[in-house]
Amino acid sequence: MHPTRYLVAAGLLALTACGTVGDTGTSPKNEKISLVGVAGNAVDPYWTTLMCGATRKAKELGVTLTWKASQTPSSQDQQTNLDAALLTKPSGLILAPLQAGQFSAKVGQLMGQGLPVVVVNSPITPPTEYQLVQSDPDVHAFAKMIAKQVGHSGTFAVLGGRPGTVALDNRWKPVVTELAKVAPKVKVLDTEYTDFDRNKAASIVSSWMIAHPDLTAVYAVTGPEGGGAAAAVQQAGKQGKVKIYSYDATPDVVSALKGGTITALLAQAPAVQGQKAVEVMVDYLKSAPAPGAVRQAAQPQILIPPKILTKDNVDLAEGQDYLYKPTCDA
Repeated sequence: MHPTRYLVAAGLLALTACGTVGDTGTSPKNEKISLVGVAGNAVDPYWTTLMCGATRKAKELGVTLTWKASQTPSSQDQQTNLDAALLTKPSGLILAPLQAGQFSAKVGQLMGQGLPVVVVNSPITPPTEYQLVQSDPDVHAFAKMIAKQVGHSGTFAVLGGRPGTVALDNRWKPVVTELAKVAPKVKVLDTEYTDFDRNKAASIVSSWMIAHPDLTAVYAVTGPEGGGAAAAVQQAGKQGKVKIYSYDATPDVVSALKGGTITALLAQAPAVQGQKAVEVMVDYLKSAPAPGAVRQAAQPQILIPPKILTKDNVDLAEGQDYLYKPTCDA
C-alpha cells in the first residue's frame, strides 16, 4: 500500500460520484443517501483503486459519495480530513484508517449518535464500527511459497512498513516463522521500517546487499517498499541473485514482476473492497433502521481473499481485480 506520486488533483476530483454530498440519491423512502469517505494516502495506487471502486459502485447504486483523502500517510492529515468529512453531515461514513487505535473512540461515538461507519482496509482496535471490509490477512500460503523458494542458506530481510502496525506485522511475521521451520539455517535480519517510502526502501536494500553479500531474498510488506527494493536490486545488477517478494500490486512492482526482478506478489483487491464497503453501507441505510444508535452488524467483518501473482498469471483475466491503478481511468 503507499506512495509513488501518481494521483493529480484532477484525479481526486474524479473520485466524487454523482456530484458532491447533498446531491440527490434516493432510497426507497425518497431519503437522500450521501456518503463520505476518508482515506489515508491518495498518491498511493492502492488507495486510488479502492476509492475508484467505491465511487463506481456508488454511481451504480444512485447514491452520492465524496472522498476526503490526504496526500501523505500522515495520521494527523487523516484526522483533519475526518473532521472535514463530518461537517458535510453524511448519511454514512466509510473510513480507511492508517493507525489501528486512532479512531476507535470517535467511531464508537459516531455510531452511538446514529451515524453508520464502515471501516475498510484495516481494522480499528477495539472494533467499534458497523462492519469491517478488509483483505483476508492470512498470508500462510505466500509464506510457504517464499520459504520453499529461498533455499537453505544465506540471509533474508524484511521491509516492514511502519513499526507497531498490527496489520503490517501480520504480513511478515508468518513468513519469518515459516522460514524458521523450513530453512532454519537462513539468517533473518532485523526488520527495517520505511514508513512507506520507496527511496528509503531502495537505500536500505542497497546497504543490505553491501553488508550481507549472501543476501538471497527480501520481502516487502507494501508496494512502495517492493518498488524500492526492486530498483535497488536492478541497479546492483543482482536480478535473480536476490529474490524480491512484495505485498501489493502497484504499477511499478507489477512491471518489475513482469520483468523478472520481482519473483511474486501477494495482491489485495482494493477495488472490490471499496465496492463492498459501499454495498454494505447502502444496504444498511436502505433497510430503514429505527433512529438511534447503530449496532455492529451480525457479520462484523467481510474478508476479501488476496491472490498470489506471478509472471505466469499476472496478465490473465483472473488477476485483473488485483492490479492497482494510478487513476480511475487507467
